[in-house]
Amino acid sequence: MMADSLRRYALLWPLLWLGLWYPQCSLAHLPAAYGREFVRVQGQSAPVSTPDVPAANPLHASEASRPYREALREGELGTGPYSATLTEPLVSLARLREEQGEDDEALRLYERAVYVERINSGFESEALVPLLEAQMALYGKQGDVAGLDRVHRQLFRVAGSGLPPYTPERLQAADRYLSWQRQVLQQIPDEAVGGRLLELLDTNRRLLESYLASPEPDPDAHRQLVMSQLFNLYLLQGMDPIAEATTTAVQPGSERNILDSWQRRSVGYGARILEDYIERWPTLPPLWLAAIRLEQGDWYQWNDQRRNARKAYESVERAILAAPEAERPDWLEEPAELPANGAMGEVIPPEQGDAAVTLSFSVSASGQARKVTLVSGPEDTGFRIRRLLRETHFRPAIHMGEAVDSGELERSYWLVE
Repeated sequence: MMADSLRRYALLWPLLWLGLWYPQCSLAHLPAAYGREFVRVQGQSAPVSTPDVPAANPLHASEASRPYREALREGELGTGPYSATLTEPLVSLARLREEQGEDDEALRLYERAVYVERINSGFESEALVPLLEAQMALYGKQGDVAGLDRVHRQLFRVAGSGLPPYTPERLQAADRYLSWQRQVLQQIPDEAVGGRLLELLDTNRRLLESYLASPEPDPDAHRQLVMSQLFNLYLLQGMDPIAEATTTAVQPGSERNILDSWQRRSVGYGARILEDYIERWPTLPPLWLAAIRLEQGDWYQWNDQRRNARKAYESVERAILAAPEAERPDWLEEPAELPANGAMGEVIPPEQGDAAVTLSFSVSASGQARKVTLVSGPEDTGFRIRRLLRETHFRPAIHMGEAVDSGELERSYWLVE
C-alpha cells in the first residue's frame, strides 16, 4: 500500500509542480533592461537650456495681429465660420501668438485651423500635417503628454493608419507613431500600460505583415519595421507592471491573458522576424545581414537562451572575419550591456552637476557581471548601479567562436531618473 501511494505521488508531483508554476510563468525574473534605469557615460552632453521668451509689448502685439484678426472677421462674415479661407489667417495669427510667448492661445488657434481644414478637406488631408506638427512642437515645449498623444494619433491617421499604399512618407509617419507609443508607455500610469502595449504590438505586427505583402517591399523599410517590433518585445518582456503578480484568476480573452500569451511566445516570435528578414534578403551585404544576426543573438542572450545566442554570435564572427580587415566592426571584442540597441528609448543625459559613478568589474562567458566594485562617485548611486549591473545580461566577448571571460573593465554610468 505504501508503495502504491508513493507511485501515485510520483505521478502527481509533476502535475502539481506545473500547476504551481504555470500561473507564474510570465512572472519569472528577467534581467535589468539596460537604458531604462542606468546608462553608460559615452561623452553625452547635458541638455541645452531654452532661453525664456521675453514678454510681448501689449500694444505692439495688438498692432501686429490686427491684419490677421480683420481677415478672420471678414472671412467669417463673408463665407461663414468654417470657410476654407480661414485657415491661412488662423495659422498666421497662431504663429504670431507663438512668437509672442502666448502658447495656449497659439494652440487654440491651431486647433481651430485643424478643425476648419478637416471640415473642408477631410480627416486624411495632407494639409493637416504642418498644422499638427506646429501643435506637436508646442505640446512638447509644455510637456503635455496627452496633447502630444492626441496629435501623434491624428498624424498617423492622416498617413493612412498603417495601410497601403506604402509611400516613404507614410512609412516615416508610421515609424514616428510607433516610436512615440514606446515613449509614452514609460510616462503613463501603470494601469494604462497593458492595453496600450497590446495596441502597439498588434499595430506593428499588422503593419509588418501588410508591408511584406505589398508589391515591392524594401529591405530598409522592412528592417525598420522589424526593429520597431523587436523594441516593442523588449518593452513587453522588461516592463515591471506587466510582470506583477496577481491574486485574481486570469480570465480567457482578458487583457492580462493576452499579454501573458504574447510573453510566452515573444522570444520565438522576435527571433523569427529577424530570421525572416535574413531569409528574404540573402543577397544583401554580409555585414548588413550579420548586424541582424547580432540582434538575434542579443535577443536570445537577454532572454537567457545562451545556446541559441552562441550560434548567432558564431555566425556574426564568421561574417566579420570574412570581411576585409579594414572593414571589420568590433561588435564582439568587448562585452556589451543588453539591450544594446536603444530599445528602452532615447536617453536624456542628467542635468549638469549630477555625478556619474565609475565601476570596475569583469563579465563572464555566460554574460554576467562579476566582482563589481566602486572606483569613484557617490556611494548611494554606486550601490544602485552595482545592483543593476549584477542583474544585467551582457553580450559576452567572443573569440574564435567561443564566449570568453573578459578582463577587468572600468566603465562609468549615470542613473536614468
